[in-house]
Amino acid sequence: MPNVFNLFGKFLISTSMQHSKQKPAITTNRFRCPRALSAACVTMLSIFTPFSSAFAYDWGYDSPPSQAKEQSKPAPAFTENDQLIRPASNTSKVNTSTVSSTRVKSTKADKPTKVAAFAQPDVIDVDKAVRSKQARLDLQHQQDLEKYQKLASKWLELYSLVSAEPLTDEQKSRLNEKLLKAASKNSPGFAAIDKFWPQVKKVCLANTEQQANYRDLLRALFRLELREAKANSLENEIVSEVIGPERIAVPDKPPLTEDAVEAYADMTCFIYNQTHPGKTVDALDNRTVFVGTLEKRYMNTTNPLEKLAMSNFALKWSKFKVLYADASDTDKDKLFKRISGASPESLRKDISNPALDALMNNGPWVHALTTTSDNKPVKL
Repeated sequence: MPNVFNLFGKFLISTSMQHSKQKPAITTNRFRCPRALSAACVTMLSIFTPFSSAFAYDWGYDSPPSQAKEQSKPAPAFTENDQLIRPASNTSKVNTSTVSSTRVKSTKADKPTKVAAFAQPDVIDVDKAVRSKQARLDLQHQQDLEKYQKLASKWLELYSLVSAEPLTDEQKSRLNEKLLKAASKNSPGFAAIDKFWPQVKKVCLANTEQQANYRDLLRALFRLELREAKANSLENEIVSEVIGPERIAVPDKPPLTEDAVEAYADMTCFIYNQTHPGKTVDALDNRTVFVGTLEKRYMNTTNPLEKLAMSNFALKWSKFKVLYADASDTDKDKLFKRISGASPESLRKDISNPALDALMNNGPWVHALTTTSDNKPVKL
C-alpha cells in the first residue's frame, strides 16, 4: 500500500514551489502563501479521511472498522423489553388504554421476578399404613408369645410336680418347646390351666402335705385320661415321659392298676387307725394279704360299675385326701363317714374346696371324668 503521508508531503512541497515561482517572496513567513496552503490541506484531508481508520488499524493502535462502528454506536437507553411509548409529534391524541397497558407490562418487566411462596404440599407416606399394620402384627405376635410362654411355664410347673423324678434342665428345655407349640394351637383344654393352677400352686406352696396330695390327684387324672384315650398325642407323649407307664395289677377292661390297689390299702389302714386309736395294720405282711384279697375280688366280680369304681379308686382316694387335709373337724367327721360307707350318697356334696373344685372342673381331663369308655361318668 502506498505511503500516503509521503505523497502528501511531496504534494505540499510541489504546491509551495509553484506558488513561489509565481510570486516572489514578499513576507518572512515559512509558508509564503498561507491561503493556498490551507486550500491544499483541506483537499488532502478530504481525500485522506475515508482511509485513515483503515491505516490506523494497520499500524495497530485502533480497532477494526467494523468494531469501531459498533463501539461508536451509542448504547440504547432501554432494552428490548423496556419499550417506552412516546407520543408522535404529529399526533394530537394518544390511545391511553394502549399506553397504560403497555406501561404496566414495562413496569412488571423492570421488577425482578418473585417466586410466590406456596405452602409445601403434604407428603403422602404410602408405606405408613403398611408399617402401622406390621407394627400391630408385631405387637400382637409379641403378646401372643408372652401368653404362650406363660401357659407353657405353668404346665411345666405342673409336670414338675407330678414327675416321678425331678426334671433335668434338658427335659425342661425340650418340654418347654413342645408346650409352646401346643399353646400356639389355642386349645381350650390347654389354656384352662389358668383357671385352676394359680390356686392349686398357692395351696401346694403353703402346705407340703397338700403338695403330696395334689401330686397323687393329678397323676390319677392323667392316668384316667390316657386310659380312656382322651389325651392328644403331645399330652400322651409328655405324660408318659414324666410319670412313666401305668403298672397293671389285673389286666382287664378297665384294668386294675397297682395305684388303685395301693390306694385301697392306704384307705384300709386309715379307717382302722380312726376306729382303733393307737393301733395300726400298716405293715408289709398285712398289705400283702390285703392286695391278694382285692385282686381276687376284682377278677370274680361281674358288675362293670364295680370294676370301674375299683379301677379308678386311686383318683377317688387322692381327692378325699385333699378335702380331708383342709377340712374342719366337723367336716372331717363327715368325710370319714363317707369314705367308710356310713353316710348316704345324698350328703356327699355338701363340702367343697375352691382350689379342688377349680381343678376338677377344668383341664384336659374333664371329658374323661364325665364320660368313660362305657359311657358312664366316674363316681368320686
